[in-house]
Amino acid sequence: MTETMVNDILHSIEDRRTGLIRNAVIVLMVVLLAFTIKGVLLGSIIRVGISLFGMFALAVAYYYNRNGGTHVALVLVFASFWAFSLIGVLTVGSAETITMAWFPLLVTLAGLLGGRRHCLFWMAVSCLTILLLWVMEDLGVDLSLLALEQNKLFQIRMHVMMQLLVVGVVVFSYVRMNRRHEQQLVEQVTKMASEVQWRRRAEEAAVASNRAKTLFLANMSHEIRTPLNSIIGFSSRLMKRHSFADPKDEDAIECVHRNGKGLLYLVNELLELASIEANHLQYSAKVFSVDNLIRECLTPVEPVARSFGLRLDYKCIDDAELRADRARLHQVLVSLLYFGIRQTREGGVEVTLSGCAREEVLGVQICVADTSPGIAEEQLEGLFETHYQLVLNNNRDLPISALTLALAAKMVQMHGGDIKAQSTLGQGTRFLIWLPLEPPAADL
Repeated sequence: MTETMVNDILHSIEDRRTGLIRNAVIVLMVVLLAFTIKGVLLGSIIRVGISLFGMFALAVAYYYNRNGGTHVALVLVFASFWAFSLIGVLTVGSAETITMAWFPLLVTLAGLLGGRRHCLFWMAVSCLTILLLWVMEDLGVDLSLLALEQNKLFQIRMHVMMQLLVVGVVVFSYVRMNRRHEQQLVEQVTKMASEVQWRRRAEEAAVASNRAKTLFLANMSHEIRTPLNSIIGFSSRLMKRHSFADPKDEDAIECVHRNGKGLLYLVNELLELASIEANHLQYSAKVFSVDNLIRECLTPVEPVARSFGLRLDYKCIDDAELRADRARLHQVLVSLLYFGIRQTREGGVEVTLSGCAREEVLGVQICVADTSPGIAEEQLEGLFETHYQLVLNNNRDLPISALTLALAAKMVQMHGGDIKAQSTLGQGTRFLIWLPLEPPAADL
């Protein structure tokens, strides 16, 4: 709707300009017609020919203006006006008469119809023309080539009347169309204000609804976790019995236990996301070594990687002291390591730590690369969004879910950093985490 209003305003402005040009052409046609009649009465073939040629030029300008060629129409109108002004001076035979007022009218008309560029151009042309006429007159050049002595007074009076006619018609047209344009603009702005107000109410309602959803999830953490813990605990006790009347019962209990743990991972991450959105997530910033943090993360994950026949490598290029929430970053790195292990069939996962400055802000970059089959390019877009559903390798029971990457991205952003993924099918996936050494005070 906003785009439609903008287009309506642009069309209104263009229509206003076209109407002004049309009225200017018509009044100039009337002026030329009057001078043509005068030329016929005086028997001046030259004047009649010049006037008819000018009327033809204005007719062409009217045609272009009506068919959208406003720029061509303006050039024809102003050029014809300048030529007529010059001829008017010659018909009187002096550069010191009222006919010189046609040049200021030309500049005024150029400013009203064409804008600043046309106004400046024709002002320069008019000034040069007037200066040239004065110089020629001072040098004794005869300017009365088309003048008739016995009709000079009548010609001057006619020029005065025609100038008043041009000024009156153009100004009246400009004022009338300006008022109509202002009314249209007021109506469109009123509609736009109503739309903005409606959208603001809709946005406020959506924000309130999302806040209510977030608060509900955050407040329901205990109620949701309690039954899941009971299911996982009792299924674990049943699995230790090692004696079942039906062998299928053991598989069913293992399935319940595995799915219960997976659902608990998902619920935990969902609740953490809700806490972040509601600004209820508690964390504290401390200074620590990034190298020590990564080694701490690798300790519990390395046996898991070996159990699946994968290697887990680490390379520290540059260590740094980072001020951040150690527990949250530990959670992010462990989640990415488990994600790589879950997606990788052969090879392994490699972690690289290096220094990296962005826009004169010192920071560190952590790269977690795996040798998984990779992620298609069209799937990389939105990979860190909460609504994204990435297909995981379900053959490995690891503490991650479809929300793992979204939660990791939120936690990295909380520290003033960013995370991005690069993947090539058949070669693997890399996650690049950049963190500033001193996060902004607003983020911590």
